[in-house]
This record gives sequence, C-alpha cells and structure tokens, in this order.
Amino acid sequence: MPHQPDLLVPAGLADPSETAFAAAAVLERLKMLTKEAEGVKDGSDIEFVHRMRVASRRLRTALRVFADCLPRRPHKVWTRLVRQVTRSLSRARDLDVQLDFIAGMDTRRLKPGLRPGVQRLRLRLKQQRAALQDEVVRRVEKFESSGVVESMQDRLEPLVTEVPASSALWRRARREISTHLDELLVFLPFVDQPECQRELHQMRIATKHLRYSFELFRPLFGDQLEKTIDMTKEIQRLLGDIHDYDVWAELLPEFARSERTRTLEYYGSDAAFPRLVPGLEYLRRRVSALRRARYREFARFWHQTESDLVWEHLRQTVAAGGN
Repeated sequence: MPHQPDLLVPAGLADPSETAFAAAAVLERLKMLTKEAEGVKDGSDIEFVHRMRVASRRLRTALRVFADCLPRRPHKVWTRLVRQVTRSLSRARDLDVQLDFIAGMDTRRLKPGLRPGVQRLRLRLKQQRAALQDEVVRRVEKFESSGVVESMQDRLEPLVTEVPASSALWRRARREISTHLDELLVFLPFVDQPECQRELHQMRIATKHLRYSFELFRPLFGDQLEKTIDMTKEIQRLLGDIHDYDVWAELLPEFARSERTRTLEYYGSDAAFPRLVPGLEYLRRRVSALRRARYREFARFWHQTESDLVWEHLRQTVAAGGN
C-alpha cells in the first residue's frame, strides 16, 4: 500500500533543497550505522562498538537539525530508536576504553607487588563487559527487527534529488555552525583552569557538537572546513582523554571500597584486601600524572588555535557561505 502524501512530505516545508539535503544526510549516516551491527554483535573487536556509537550520534544530529524537513509522524520513532542504540553502546564503549587502557600497561612488567590490584581491576572490568554484551546484542537486534531501517529508506530515498543548494539551506548551515561555535567559546574561561572537571567535560561535548555540524554541512563548504574539522577532532580527543582520566579518579576509590566489601563477604574477613592496595594506588598516581600531561597538551593546542585566529577565520568562512 503506497504511503499517503501527507506522511511523506511535511506540511509547510520551506524548500525542496533542504529536504533533499536532509534525506541524503540521514541515509548516509544510517548506512554508516548499520554496517557496524554485525561486528558489534560478534564482540571480538572494540572498534565496531566505537564506530557504531559515533554513527548513531551523527545520525541523531542529522535527525535533529532537519526535523522540520523530514516526514513528521515517523521522525519521533526514528529518533527514539536511534537514541536507544546510542545508550546501549555507551556503557560498553566506556568499559572497552578502560580495558584497553589496562591492557596497554603490560602487567608483566610491573613490580610483583603492584600486579594483584591491577589484575583484579582488569578481571572485574572484563566480567562487567562480558555481562553487558548480551544486552548490547539484544538492543542491536531489536533495532534491526524494528523496521526502522526500512522505514527510513522507504520514506527518504524518494526525497533525494539533485537540487541546487538554496539560500534557506545555507542559512540553516550558517545558523547551526555559528550556534555550536558560540556554545564552545562559552568555555574559554576554563581553558586555563585544569581543576574545572565539569566545565572541561562540557567543553568536550560542545566541541563534539561543533564537529558534527561541520561534518553535516561539509558537502556545502567543500574543503573549506577540513582543517577546522581536524582541529576540533584533536581538541575532542584531548578533552576526551582528560575526561577518561577524571572518570578513573572517581572509579578507583569506588572500586577499592566495593572490592573490600566483596572480600569481606566472601571470606568473612578483609585480610586479603591489602594486597590489592599498592596496585590501585599505582594506578591512581599514573592516571593523575597522565591527566596533568594531557591537560598541558590541550592548553597548548587550544592557545595555538587562538594565535592562528582559527575561530575568527571560521566565522568569516561560515558567514561567506552561499553568498
């Protein structure tokens, strides 16, 4: 049965250029997401989870930015189902990153007294990740069986046409990029305050949103945004590492408390727990040192972007787009 016209094209649509661009952007990101599904379910390579989560976020960005250009009734369903995929992969990705960090240490080279604590932490993280894999598989399979992929393809493929970029599409691009740039630069006062963990984390999120807006409108700007995309990617990486180390700083004392309790409940005494302490303390010191080094790297990089007038040039490039 053919779709009703009012379900295919939103009422009051601004122009076909935005619709065609939106449909193409969503379908491209949908393809990027679905191609990772089998690898995620297999679970043998952590990069599949990483790529699928990023793809789901990029898809959500396209759905949000072009909400008024897409079929109205299924849009909320699409957004909800994609959001569920993102959430199901987020905890798995966090554990993958933590396990990868421990794996990079090569515990065989640690002093014998440090090994028990590090090895116990790795064991618990592995147990948590293994327990989570079934949930990840269920969520991905639910997404695949929901019909959302077929729905998006059926509704959007007819909207992809060769239409020149309109002034309305350019206005949308300028507005979206400028808004996210403003949101990022709000955090300028915190660049030189390494103790402001929450604000630096929010700065990372703002950088991610700006980068996604660049990538979304890349077809309009050609190669004009490539260097800035690379810069935001590097800022996001540095701030992401800082956040990961901040998470470790919270996780390690929580793990120590829970492991002490677990030992007490299992043995009736916590006498076996102290052997874990040197390794956990070693990790705490190492994470703290790595955080300081990464912060210095971030601050240097950020100030270089300011010296190079990166953000001023970006505003000029975006303002001139389509004119």
